[in-house]
Amino acid sequence: MHAIGDRANREVLNIYEAAFQEHPDKKNLRWRIEHAQHIDQRTSTFGLLGVIASMQGIHCTSDAPYVIARLGSKRAEEGVMFGRS
Repeated sequence: MHAIGDRANREVLNIYEAAFQEHPDKKNLRWRIEHAQHIDQRTSTFGLLGVIASMQGIHCTSDAPYVIARLGSKRAEEGVMFGRS
């Protein structure tokens, strides 16, 4: 699955959680969300659900010029991008 942003990631995680509850026998399938970036890590359920948050480093650098303008300096400072240094 591909999702960027708080809402997109939250919606995909909710879909995954519902699928996991419907099919508890399906284990170790390595569910993931590609481009999982620009999310609020404090409210994320990636770890609880065992979903892999996949982010390509190149997107971290290519998005850098736009982060503050689009997300604000507070969110940028809090580290909303996975893989930041």
